[in-house]
Amino acid sequence: MNKPFFDDNFPFLNQQSFTSYVNDLIQKSLSGQNALNGSNLVPPDPQSISQYVNEILKKTLPDPMNSFAGMGKEASVSGWGAGKIQFENFETHQSVITRFRVPAGVNPQDIGVMVGAGDVRIRLPDGGEERNPLPRRVRVEDSKAVYKDGVFEIRMPKEAEDEHYREIFVKFS
Repeated sequence: MNKPFFDDNFPFLNQQSFTSYVNDLIQKSLSGQNALNGSNLVPPDPQSISQYVNEILKKTLPDPMNSFAGMGKEASVSGWGAGKIQFENFETHQSVITRFRVPAGVNPQDIGVMVGAGDVRIRLPDGGEERNPLPRRVRVEDSKAVYKDGVFEIRMPKEAEDEHYREIFVKFS
């Protein structure tokens, strides 16, 4: 039995039985017969297929906002800071993206966000500061931050990888 696509929740034993079922339906439809009339195959329940597909998608495709589950919960409003912010860094082809959750009760407008070429610094309402090292150097001047649904997201374009060299004049004596 193939996993995860053909298991107890799916009405076919394996991919071959599913393929056979579909081919049988196509042949009967093309010949003008009622595809399901007189067939010993039981058509699958659309509701169970929908539930199965949703279950597979939940298992295989993580919800990006669920990746924050538990973030900041250990930090209370008064004790926020001192290493309590949990940053999430990831990269696209062109950017470094940092996310962090703001605990309930903290006004996001009281938080300062500063970007350096190699790190992000967060100024907290109590005057403290948190530092998040970045995986790559970024262009500070083109960085942008957005706050939505309790999460800050900072997008920073990557700095070019190639090192800049310039040929210099050599004086020979």
